[in-house]
Amino acid sequence: MQIDFSLFDLINGLAGRWSWLDDAGRGLAVFGVLAVLLLVQALAWWPRRDGVSRRGYAGGLLLAGVLCLALMGLEVLVCHFVLHRDVRGRPSVGRWTTLLVTPDGALSFPAWPVVLVAALSVVTWGRARAWGGVAWALTALLAVAHVFTGMNFPFDVLTGALLGAALGLTALRIGDRTRPATSLLVLWCLVILWGGTMALIVRPASTGAEEGGGPPAVSPDVSLDPPAALLTALRAAVAPAQAQVTAAHNARLTAVSVIVTTPNAALPLPAVTELARATVSAVYAGWPRAGYCTVTVQALFPGHKTGTLYTASVARAEMPAGGFPPGTPLPGPKFYHAQYLARPRR
Repeated sequence: MQIDFSLFDLINGLAGRWSWLDDAGRGLAVFGVLAVLLLVQALAWWPRRDGVSRRGYAGGLLLAGVLCLALMGLEVLVCHFVLHRDVRGRPSVGRWTTLLVTPDGALSFPAWPVVLVAALSVVTWGRARAWGGVAWALTALLAVAHVFTGMNFPFDVLTGALLGAALGLTALRIGDRTRPATSLLVLWCLVILWGGTMALIVRPASTGAEEGGGPPAVSPDVSLDPPAALLTALRAAVAPAQAQVTAAHNARLTAVSVIVTTPNAALPLPAVTELARATVSAVYAGWPRAGYCTVTVQALFPGHKTGTLYTASVARAEMPAGGFPPGTPLPGPKFYHAQYLARPRR
C-alpha cells in the first residue's frame, strides 16, 4: 500500500541526519523489549501487592508470552512449509533504506517484538493503569523505532500492536472470568480482518521492484564485459580500494554495478560518499554506453568479514555535464548502514 511506503519513507528518512536521534532510535530498537520486560516484572515485586495479586499478574504475563510465541511458531510453520516464503520481506529488501540496526532473521510481518510488548502492556494496564500507561508509551516508542531504524514497515508494527492487544486481553479474560467477553470477541474479529487484509495487500509489494524503491530490473542473460578504459578509470578513482564491475543490458538501458571494497573499516561518511561519487563519475566518463550506475562501498572488518557502508544508484541523466564536483552529494535513492559509519557528530 502506498500509504505504508510513504509513512516508512517519511519516518526512516529522518535517520542518518542527527547522530543523537540515531543513537536514541537504535537504543530503543535494541533495548526497548528489555525495558518493557523489566518494567512489567517490577510491578510483580512491588511491595504493596499481596501474594495472590502477584501470582495472578505473573500468570497473566506468562500466558500472554506463551500465546505470542505460539502464534509466532504457527506463522513460521505456515510460511516455511505451506507458503515456502515469508509473508513480507524487510524494508531493505525492496526499498532504499537507511538501516541503523541489522534486522534479525525473524519474520517481518507482523513485528513480533511489538506483539510481545503490546501484550504485556495490556496485561499490566489491566492490573495497574499507571504502570500500564508507561508500558504502552514504551511500546509506542519501540514501534516507531523499528520503522525509524529500517527494521519494519509502519503497517508491520501497527498490526503487531493490534495483535498484541488482543493477546493481552485474552490473557486477562482467561485469568479473570468475570470480565466481559463481548469486547474481546469484537477485537479479535477486527484483528483477523485487519491482519488478513494486510497479508493479502502487502504480499506482492514486498518483492522489490513492485514497491517502486529499487533500481530497474535487467535480465541476467544479457551480461556485458566492461571496456578496458572503464576498468582503468575505476582503478585510478578508487585506489587503494578494489573495484569489482558487472554490467547488463536490456531493451531499455545498460546498467553497471560496481562493488568497491576498502580495507579501511573506519571511514567517515564524507569519505565514503566521496569514494562513491568518484566511482560514478569514472563509470560514466569511461563508458558512454552506461545509462544507470549502482555503486556499493563495502569495507573489510576483523575476522575477514565485509560490511556494506553505502550504496547509491544514479542515472546518467542525473549527472552534470562535467561530472559531479568533489563534495557534491549524489542524487537518487541511497542506502547506508549507519552502524558501520563513523559519522561526524552534530
